[in-house]
Amino acid sequence: MDNSHPKIPIVFATDHNFVVPTTVAIMSLLKNSENCGYEIFIIVSDNVTDNDKRILEAQVCPQNKVSSHSITFLNAGEEFKEAYETRGVSNACYYRLMIPWLLPQFDKVIYSDSDVVFKGSLNDIFNHDLKGSLVAGVTGKIWSKPLLKRYLNRRGLSEKEYINSGFLLINSSLQRELNLKDEYLRHSGKKYVYQDQDIINIVCKGKIAHLPGEYNVKPKQTQSLYPGSVKILHFIGQKPWESHSPGSGEWWEYYKGSAAFNQDFYNQHKRHGNSLKKLEILFKRKIEKLRLATNLVRSR
Repeated sequence: MDNSHPKIPIVFATDHNFVVPTTVAIMSLLKNSENCGYEIFIIVSDNVTDNDKRILEAQVCPQNKVSSHSITFLNAGEEFKEAYETRGVSNACYYRLMIPWLLPQFDKVIYSDSDVVFKGSLNDIFNHDLKGSLVAGVTGKIWSKPLLKRYLNRRGLSEKEYINSGFLLINSSLQRELNLKDEYLRHSGKKYVYQDQDIINIVCKGKIAHLPGEYNVKPKQTQSLYPGSVKILHFIGQKPWESHSPGSGEWWEYYKGSAAFNQDFYNQHKRHGNSLKKLEILFKRKIEKLRLATNLVRSR
């Protein structure tokens, strides 16, 4: 890495249950860093253990090796203890809203979910000109589906402007200047189906920029929409560590080389890739989808 360039600040958020996916995401990020150095910040829940932290540290700064990257753990605080939870998504999803205030030293920060595989450097996207926007993310055609479209429209949102909160370029300085923290907290108790994502789109409405679609791609989209240009695979819905799904092989390849690798867990995956356990997981996800549809209808 060219040390004359500052490191790119990137934030993840995790609880104990998501430490392995977070480690794998970081593994893929650093493997594809090219000439980038990263300042990695991880917002952790109370249930993240010291051993969890050691695994994450080992991924970023291996023992006896010089690293171009750094890692810092941040405490989530108490603001979202009573925030609305739904769809099996914990209140850890709200942590990204506090990034401008948790990291006041930065004017601009990248946030990423942990259920991703990075396939390229983030240098170009970090240098994207926000031009007065509060945040930038990727939109998607899924929001044009009638039920989802109605859900957004009832909240004064446009399906053409609505962004996914799984990968964000945050204009931290402008958010602090406008004191959006109070607005975020005010909305956190409301029963939004898409929680933090809805809040970001509501609070930042009119000042949201769009990033190229290849920075937030569901595995099923890779061949048809972004052949050869995918920057980030985002495992929305089915998770590769739970069942076989599109793109799961790539995730497992990174897992095998990560600091979180466990031979027994890997062997179990190989034995049960098409087993009853997979069917149980798929059944649970079907129930989640039914529950989501019910929530969307109730929120009319």
